[in-house]
Amino acid sequence: MNEPTGKQREEFWKLCGLIYRETTPEWALRQGKSSSMWWLDPEGCACSGHGNKPPPIDNNNLFEYAVPKLKGLQQIILQPDIDGRWYLGMTVDDKLYENIGFCLADALFRVIYKVFEENNAKKED
Repeated sequence: MNEPTGKQREEFWKLCGLIYRETTPEWALRQGKSSSMWWLDPEGCACSGHGNKPPPIDNNNLFEYAVPKLKGLQQIILQPDIDGRWYLGMTVDDKLYENIGFCLADALFRVIYKVFEENNAKKED
């Protein structure tokens, strides 16, 4: 599968409640940094110190910011296979979403992104 585009990453993190805006976190001010664009969590703290780049798509960030946004999450199934890939199944509102990938974070991202896409499509109807 292709790597998510920059636009997909930005859209994804915004759906998770992260904010991209001009500010300077307290720790950056103490280091003498000027105001610039930062990714902030819902409490206004810089996300993992990544500044103006979207946070990386990794297990820590996915479970901290994305998984809690899944309304109706019932279960997550993780299962390695003999080829070194991961099967990921997620049940949300009685619907099973699945993905298989060599990288667990990528499989998790793609399943959550699909859930977000479908929920947004329902809102637009």
